[in-house]
Amino acid sequence: MTRMGSAALAPDTGRRGKQDKRTEILAVSSDLFAAKGYTGTSMRDIAADTGMLAGSLYYHFASKEVLAATMVRALRDDVVAATQSPEVPTDSPLDAIRRFARRIAEVSARHPGALQVCHGVPEMRNAELETLLSSEPRWSDKKWQALVGDAENASLVRPEVDTRILREVLRVALTYSATVAPTGSSARRVADCMVDMLFHGLATKPADDDLSDSEAARVAREVITSWDRGDSRMLSDRRDRILEAARHVFAERGCDATTTRDIANAVGLTQGSLYHHFDSRDAILVAILEGFSSRMREAHEAIGAVAGTPLETIDALIRVRTAAGKRFEPEVSILKSWAMLVATGKFDFLEQDRRKTHRVWERACAAGVRDGSITMPASTRLVIQCLGEILWSTHAVSRISTERLTRYNLETVLWGASPK
Repeated sequence: MTRMGSAALAPDTGRRGKQDKRTEILAVSSDLFAAKGYTGTSMRDIAADTGMLAGSLYYHFASKEVLAATMVRALRDDVVAATQSPEVPTDSPLDAIRRFARRIAEVSARHPGALQVCHGVPEMRNAELETLLSSEPRWSDKKWQALVGDAENASLVRPEVDTRILREVLRVALTYSATVAPTGSSARRVADCMVDMLFHGLATKPADDDLSDSEAARVAREVITSWDRGDSRMLSDRRDRILEAARHVFAERGCDATTTRDIANAVGLTQGSLYHHFDSRDAILVAILEGFSSRMREAHEAIGAVAGTPLETIDALIRVRTAAGKRFEPEVSILKSWAMLVATGKFDFLEQDRRKTHRVWERACAAGVRDGSITMPASTRLVIQCLGEILWSTHAVSRISTERLTRYNLETVLWGASPK
């Protein structure tokens, strides 16, 4: 009797044990992918963190791509479930947007590793993973279209606001919100901050004058023009031509997957010739990001040095950040791996420059709060983090000019999509 009972229970116990181990593997993999990147994490790393032999890991997942596909499928299913959640009849269109934004932010917080995979996997061989990644923009797009459309029909979106960009920013910024949330900020708080900024803006009322005529805006335009002048001089040097090609390779393949061979092939050099100019792949990446980071810091400090009003300063900062997102699209893509880069200890300058640019925003926001021209929907730290994600989530919107994106960002982040 006892033996028969044990035998009957054993298969179910085995299935539960296997499922528990798969759950543990997926949780550990998510943390590793988020911290080290997909290609920077090996199956051996995952096995070590789960206390397994590497060979035993393949009993649960046939390959790292199969494991990644499992993670992304779970993310997809949670996003789709959020789109199908019942609506609350008493919600206004903006309430409905906020409610859905919170759901998506909560999904994002549960799947940090899958979000890192969604940034791209080089040389995919798994058909399911390829299909999942290519379909990611469609998981919630129709829901955002419907929600923004309802708000527009209710006259809750000003006619000056480009709703096509607004939908895309909401989709991208909320889906990837977990990657920008400061420590201690809940998913709900991040979602509320983003929605408040996009629909209500930072400014408390319309400006008395055209801010594009301000001295700060003039400095912003001068800085943006200087980037193109600097590039025309830069490309006359072989070392700089290597950097120009490498920035695109790193963005396309991921900074953890790119090799010196990839870069040499892109430039049309042998690896030996490449090493005459840079002693390693990381040295090339450092040079690319140092150039970008210093340009951002210098641009922010130049605008901050102008004795303008808080609104003039923030207007100019938005202009520079928007233009940088388009002009330096590869660098912005590379910096999606921010946590992984900073964790290596080789990119400390990124954090140092970020603190300096944040101080310019902080001073402008604090001055605006004091004179009543600015309202802050959350803590200064969270507002600045969300601002960065919102302003650079527009960089990949296809077939839209920098001028159109700048106009959109000013109409939303500064003035608010909804009528005041």
